[in-house]
Amino acid sequence: MSKGEETDYGEILKGKTLAVYFFLLEHNQPLRIAEIQRGTSLSSLSLVSYHLDKLLKGGLIEEDPLGGFSVSKVIRVGVLRFFVGSGRLLLPRQMFYALFVTGFLVTSIFFLDWVFSSTFVLLMFILAITACIFWFETIQVWKSRPLA
Repeated sequence: MSKGEETDYGEILKGKTLAVYFFLLEHNQPLRIAEIQRGTSLSSLSLVSYHLDKLLKGGLIEEDPLGGFSVSKVIRVGVLRFFVGSGRLLLPRQMFYALFVTGFLVTSIFFLDWVFSSTFVLLMFILAITACIFWFETIQVWKSRPLA
């Protein structure tokens, strides 16, 4: 790739290549081809090698002298935009909103006066619905993570 060319990471990071990249993102140490194949459930080592070559050419991963592959450039495109953190702590972004609203709901239940006024009932209803929506979205993003 020449200096003037711009890399389109969206074209590189799709399908099984995205699954291989995501698997490497989840691990903080270099992984060998056989480990990547087992972790991504790809059918052959040559298929894993093909996807690793795409990632190497795009400058997203690097190979160490011992044959291990690791992420050299973290790119958030596609479904990866909805995840934060690194390594084993690659979590859906919505999870933090869900935790905040759920915490606020639980705190409200335990520390507010249980006067069943319309304001209190409306507050609890809004918080419960909001928490449910955020947890639903968190689960949907978690299910959409790239797996081979």
